[in-house]
Amino acid sequence: MMHKSSFRPAFRGGALLLLLLGLWLADIGLGSVYIPPLETLKILLGLPAQHPEWADIIWKIRFPRAATALLVGMALALSGLQMQTLFLNPLAGPGILGITAGASLGVAVVMFFLGGFVGQSQGIGLWSSGLVVLAAMLGAGLVMALVMLLAARIADPVVLLLLGLMLGNLTLALVSLGQYFSRPETLQTFLLWSFGSLGGVQGYSLILLGVLVGLGILLSFWLNPALDVMLLGPEYAQSLGLPLRRIRLSLIFITGLLAGG
Repeated sequence: MMHKSSFRPAFRGGALLLLLLGLWLADIGLGSVYIPPLETLKILLGLPAQHPEWADIIWKIRFPRAATALLVGMALALSGLQMQTLFLNPLAGPGILGITAGASLGVAVVMFFLGGFVGQSQGIGLWSSGLVVLAAMLGAGLVMALVMLLAARIADPVVLLLLGLMLGNLTLALVSLGQYFSRPETLQTFLLWSFGSLGGVQGYSLILLGVLVGLGILLSFWLNPALDVMLLGPEYAQSLGLPLRRIRLSLIFITGLLAGG
């Protein structure tokens, strides 16, 4: 017989999962063209729909956006949980080490200095091009590498937290400097990108995001037992023989993978 204390978390998790699936289906079905929930489910299962154009609307427009929003939510929630465990602070988030600011800096460099050469002459939005995806990954990767280099030399997590905040503010200052000297149309393009619009999601970027988030989730499961021990405090974890320095570096790498991606 299942105990009440073990039944409640399972019931709560199942209810949240059903709510998530229901809202996700509603997000795909609702829009300027209304698609009934049963028809939406049939199309997602590969069954013929009542109107063939509904399948094109879902698979080419709505499904990539909804899947991207789901993956982004998973990545930011998981990376935020890891930072809270690392610093033992419930206010810590995925951007606390400046990794997301590094992604913005990479995109800002591409848009402000290459905006007149990439995509705009053919009417292709620069913010939806593969170059912007690559720039975001490189910017986040460079900041993550710098943070990991600091973490390998600094044992105190509070000092690492302060250095991460300083690095993030410095990166954002460079982005603001680029905005000041940029042209109005380029600045508008960058602001639209920074708002987090999912309108330009394409197949290749969704696949890339899915691979990054999937890899980050698998690595997080691998570190799950160590995270449970770290919640008891660094002294207790170290007394159990936990390699704190290696785990900290692994957490920063996974957070960079998830938040930067």
